[in-house]
Amino acid sequence: METTVDEISKKLILKIDNTFDKMVHAITRFEEGQYNTVPFEGSWTAGQVVQHIIMSVAELPDKKTQAPQRSYDEKIDSIEKLFLDFGIKMESPEFIIPEYQTYDKTGQIMELKNIQHRHVETIRDTDLSALCVDFEFPTFGYLTRFEWFSFFVFHTQRHTVQVNNIYQYLSKQGL
Repeated sequence: METTVDEISKKLILKIDNTFDKMVHAITRFEEGQYNTVPFEGSWTAGQVVQHIIMSVAELPDKKTQAPQRSYDEKIDSIEKLFLDFGIKMESPEFIIPEYQTYDKTGQIMELKNIQHRHVETIRDTDLSALCVDFEFPTFGYLTRFEWFSFFVFHTQRHTVQVNNIYQYLSKQGL
């Protein structure tokens, strides 16, 4: 039995909602003082991690699209495998490295919820199989809207684990 476009959209919306809700929950656990505390040398603060997510998943690069010459979900497994491999440390591209500053936890939560809402609307209203040709994803090339949204899910899941680890570390240190 073939999956319908509507079923694919509904499943993706559930993943987006679940992923963003888990990130928001992770953030709400922090006391204000903890949120912008560097847990250990070489680490970002929780606020910086969240800012990195906001910067990297806020918009789809889909001003220009075209019909793909491949399956709309061809690169999903490779993207998931890479971003959910917690054994590797990744380096962020310069353009999505957050500044070291004091971040407003409440403001960032509101921004994440706005992004989540926009993504859900886009999933409902657009062709997920369209190939986005505004930006070529490093090592993977051009992605479909479906693949971009899936990357947003995997990337946010990866960093939710990081935010939870920062919280646990700071809590154990009594900070």
